[in-house]
Amino acid sequence: MPSPSIAHRILQPHPTPSSPCRSVRPMSPPPPSTLEDVLDHYTIRSTLFSLLDPLSLIRLQRCSRKLHSHAPEMHKTQWNLPRFLTRWVRDPAAFRRQMAANDAILAGSAALQFFDRTHYPDSDLDVLFTGAGNNGPEATKCYAKLASVAAHLVAAEGYTPHAPPGIDWARATGKELFGSLARRRRRDSPAAHREISGTYPLLFDVFEFRKGPRRVQLVMYERSALESVLTAHSTVVMNFVGWDCAYSLFPAYTFGSRQSLVNRVPDAGTAKVMSKWRGRGFAFGWKKVVGDGLGPENDAEFQAPTMDPFRRVRSLADRHCWRLELDTAGLEDVSAQTVSRDMVFGTVCDYFSGRDPFGYPGACVSFRFFRYDSPVERPEGVAGVVGGGV
Repeated sequence: MPSPSIAHRILQPHPTPSSPCRSVRPMSPPPPSTLEDVLDHYTIRSTLFSLLDPLSLIRLQRCSRKLHSHAPEMHKTQWNLPRFLTRWVRDPAAFRRQMAANDAILAGSAALQFFDRTHYPDSDLDVLFTGAGNNGPEATKCYAKLASVAAHLVAAEGYTPHAPPGIDWARATGKELFGSLARRRRRDSPAAHREISGTYPLLFDVFEFRKGPRRVQLVMYERSALESVLTAHSTVVMNFVGWDCAYSLFPAYTFGSRQSLVNRVPDAGTAKVMSKWRGRGFAFGWKKVVGDGLGPENDAEFQAPTMDPFRRVRSLADRHCWRLELDTAGLEDVSAQTVSRDMVFGTVCDYFSGRDPFGYPGACVSFRFFRYDSPVERPEGVAGVVGGGV
């Protein structure tokens, strides 16, 4: 027979989960049950964001208030201009200061890659400057701005001038650059000049710099740099990036359906550039004139009165533009305004004889820069209305 002490222990009831003599393990939280809960995890959220195309990202943040609260973080991580610029420069902040001080914008394939978050290994960085044509005093000021950025590339970033040769950028002035324009034009056009002129017909002057495989092209136009974006061969390259903001003028077609609407009948140089964009996955189409009975099968979508981005008058502030406010941390002391949201542009009907390369005869809608609404975009001596009024 067991001893009384042993019997006492045997007869004691087993401890229950609520008994104070046994610690209770806390229950694990239930697994996430909604997309919002899943996206509360930063690693999951950032991975998912990096896999979505731009329009899907925008639509996702509109699904709920909680998802929309991630928008500021998403813009900083997915459209990070300093990180993007490190492909070409060591100090993105200093380069953005140069852009702000000299009213420069990024365009071409670089601007599209920034919006699309993609990478074209063979692409260069096109930096656009507003020009004043043959207006000597104003053109001299415009060239001085280009010279400032060129000197920065050579001195601070280690770039070597490639074309045209023979310019000492440490001492070059706007007056000297404008004065030597005629001499540069008598030379054979370099490859950079021919390539850019295939995209933008208002090309006035171009300077190329190289550092290993990296290429930067500083491009001067006859009039506003913003106007040059609207005269591009098609809508796929109608995007630009300023030091503090970025705009895409036809995002639904460029990033949604991967379509590019033709802006003019291509010549041989333009056709070559467009062929390059086809290789990057973009299809080219024709925007017909209302009522001409021609055009793509989905032209009815183009003509929808509430959705049509090809209506007569557009502006950078309208619902068809995609505007990105860029992170300016570390640049709080910069107050330059390169781009005015009041910039107005629109569509006009151009008639071409014969048939275009896509087989559509007759008329085509193209794009024109109608009005400058900021003195930053309109150098002195340049008319306030270009190509018509609104």
